[in-house]
Amino acid sequence: MNKLIPNSTQIPNVIMDYALPQLPEAEGRILLYISRRTYGFHKSEDRISFSQFLYGIKDSEDKILDYGTGLARASLNLGLKSLASAGAIFIKKDTKGNLYKINLEMDPDKVVQLVNQFRKRTKSGSLSRPKVVQLVNTQKKEKQRETKIYSAMDLNQAELLYSLIKENNPAWYVKPNWTQWANDIRKLREIDKRSSEQIEFIIHWCQRDNFWHKNILSPEKLRKQFNVLVVQANPRQSTPKVVL
Repeated sequence: MNKLIPNSTQIPNVIMDYALPQLPEAEGRILLYISRRTYGFHKSEDRISFSQFLYGIKDSEDKILDYGTGLARASLNLGLKSLASAGAIFIKKDTKGNLYKINLEMDPDKVVQLVNQFRKRTKSGSLSRPKVVQLVNTQKKEKQRETKIYSAMDLNQAELLYSLIKENNPAWYVKPNWTQWANDIRKLREIDKRSSEQIEFIIHWCQRDNFWHKNILSPEKLRKQFNVLVVQANPRQSTPKVVL
């Protein structure tokens, strides 16, 4: 076929055939997102903000156009640095923001080698792994320990909530206990049986709501009010299946 399939994006062979199978997930997602934002719109480079990499893009009517990379802030920051240092992408910085371009002349084997070296230097191997949290039961005379595991997605959604809170309340500052924040998201999934899609939808909705964005300032409060938020986010009109 000479023509592209409608609503599709060309991905360079050097990425699909060589880079993606060998690179860590974060770097792979970043390369695909830059490809979408450039080649998907017939451009060689594009200005992409850090928040767009994190959360995606909405139009003027608040319609979601894409969800970004889906990475946690720390993983995204590290992935961008490692790809740039390995020569897989070019980043031009100016007063208007950063322009990103994929290096089509990259040597994929060298890129993979340099990315792995960069990650070893920054001790990044644990960033993509689930965290093990030790919780101490202080209500019993003898301290008992239980192991609870929260996923990278739990941490990602905790960081998403924090970022949206900061956008709505620039003067608000609380340094999160990321272990506790991610663990509260985990409880929403495992104990309350809420899907990650439901949680993300409600996080975005409550931080756009005039009342709730001032009151939901932690995952603990999000969990406490989740049932109420679901009802209010779904007034009588048809609603996304993900919340029902």
